[in-house]
Amino acid sequence: MIVSRLHTRTSRARNRRSGRRPILARMLLVALAAVLLAAAAPALTWAAPGDQVDGDAAVAARAFKPVAFEDIQYVSKTTAFAAGTPGSLSISTDGGRSWRLRPMGTNNWITALHFRSSKAGWALGIVQEGTPGRIFYTQDGGRHWALQTNPSYCDVFTDVDFATRQVGVIVGRYGTILRTVNGGWTWTQVAAPLSGPHLGAVDFATRTVGYAVGVNGRILKTTDGGATWRVLTGAGTRDLRDVCFVSARRGWVVGASGTIRRTTNGGATWKKQASGTKKALAGVDFVDGLRGWAVGASGTILRTTNGGATWKKQKSGTRGFLHAVDFVTRTKGCAVGEKAMPLGSTPYAVGVIRFTSSGGKLWKKAF
Repeated sequence: MIVSRLHTRTSRARNRRSGRRPILARMLLVALAAVLLAAAAPALTWAAPGDQVDGDAAVAARAFKPVAFEDIQYVSKTTAFAAGTPGSLSISTDGGRSWRLRPMGTNNWITALHFRSSKAGWALGIVQEGTPGRIFYTQDGGRHWALQTNPSYCDVFTDVDFATRQVGVIVGRYGTILRTVNGGWTWTQVAAPLSGPHLGAVDFATRTVGYAVGVNGRILKTTDGGATWRVLTGAGTRDLRDVCFVSARRGWVVGASGTIRRTTNGGATWKKQASGTKKALAGVDFVDGLRGWAVGASGTILRTTNGGATWKKQKSGTRGFLHAVDFVTRTKGCAVGEKAMPLGSTPYAVGVIRFTSSGGKLWKKAF
């Protein structure tokens, strides 16, 4: 997989940190803010469904059959989005049981997505190594997309999350951190504590407190909404692929060789948890302080009901690599990834979406 070859992880942007957040402004204030932002915002060119938006060779007005799903996010109990590669967004309106493709007008490798609502969302794309990565924005649920300016030279973005409706962060290769303070209209590069180590995931626990993880056990923390970051230690040296916090102090990280670590003091210390596997773990999601899931290589799905004190394997029904997982309730969720096809096959892989309505007791094919 291209992202693995570039020494990054693919990520998720989960609904628990976005779509479920209460709306902080009244309708009148929201409308006023929208008018002010529109007046100050740079002009964006919106592409019709299927039209070319990224400047690459002409893209047919169709959705590419995904060879991989890199990310999954619920925005409500019924609506969910999955990032498909190359250049496809998939949407479910029945809680994840079935999915339909929606073309993005690009053949970029889509690594992550984040929807602030059922309409407004972002997707991150890879063109090729050495070419600046792309930031796509939609305001109508993925029917139309526009390119936003990447102010950095980063060629691989891996994750995006928002602390508030206005403040958000993108992370990526070479320790790159981008930040917006105007609802995603423009992005600026933030100085990272240590440049070089690739960052693979970011998660905001509160309006101000957030965490980012990456290679060699790298963990960064912000307490001012992503304006500044500091390095945390004590999480070992394994590559970390994903991070999930349920409060400012309690969270989990997962990564290479079955690594799972938990903190209950805001990252001051990290306790190793026994995952029971040596398979790489790429995604983690908790619905509360006790119930969570981790997914990874060879169709691995793990579940805990006691905060990670113990993890139990679940039967996913696939041997594919699962990149991300998101649960919208204690019982309903999806895991996404890819399944390699026999050598010489076209395509070389197919996207995988597994759905459960039983907390993982039974996982079914949804795509």
